[in-house]
Amino acid sequence: MGFLRRPAIAPSPPLLGHGPPKRQRPTSTRACTHLHTQELQALIQYVQNNKAADSDWFTIAPEPPAAAGGAKAPAPPAIPGLAWRGRCWVYVGAIRHAFDFRFDVPATYPHAAPEIEIPELLGKTAKMYKPRGAICTTVHFAPLWRRNAPHFGFAHALCLGLAPWLAAEVPFLVDSGALGAGGSGAANEAEAGGG
Repeated sequence: MGFLRRPAIAPSPPLLGHGPPKRQRPTSTRACTHLHTQELQALIQYVQNNKAADSDWFTIAPEPPAAAGGAKAPAPPAIPGLAWRGRCWVYVGAIRHAFDFRFDVPATYPHAAPEIEIPELLGKTAKMYKPRGAICTTVHFAPLWRRNAPHFGFAHALCLGLAPWLAAEVPFLVDSGALGAGGSGAANEAEAGGG
């Protein structure tokens, strides 16, 4: 657990809960609520740390239970925090590139990391899984998650999974012309002045 205390690795305190929010367990609402509270506290701490260091790079919120589940997946039971949605951004050459992301909590969470999807970039890079547009984290982040489960949470998935992926892939996509120099869309150009 010493690894989790390194300043660059510890965006938030490690999670304490061990109860995965399995959708098939009818009595899991209480465990899910406890884990959801821990995740929110860790995310709030991570956002506060980022703002204090002037390195804010994402927003995130849980989806309402009715909206949870992918476009083709059936909606899960009304348990809060099973699906999350947000917006992330990265600057390349002083231009802000922003993307919507989402993820569902896997049934085996916290022993399996959430698959973060950026549907907007689907088909623009080989480092994504089709058809949903989940970013590829199997080589670098998945082993790290497995070694540190169940102490890793959503803040760790963003810090150690999504952030390095964005830092590596978005400059490559801009250089290769897959993303325009002004961002990935008109919304990015309008946001370039915001922080």
